[in-house]
Amino acid sequence: MEKDCVFLIQNMFPITKKYIANKYIKDKTPVKIDKKLEEEITRKFNEVLKLVRKGRKGIVFPDVLKIEKLLLK
Repeated sequence: MEKDCVFLIQNMFPITKKYIANKYIKDKTPVKIDKKLEEEITRKFNEVLKLVRKGRKGIVFPDVLKIEKLLLK
């Protein structure tokens, strides 16, 4: 059974493959997205990240620049 879901860009945070242990499971079912949607989410993530790097505040809730810095250490 397919369900519509929402990705909230304002809740985004950076991550590296090192910290991904398993597939995302919701209600005992692996969450899958098609390639086109994955590309759209990635594009929007990058657009918002560029704005944050330029100093725009209040676009996302987490401190993505701090998290990114910690991940890259």
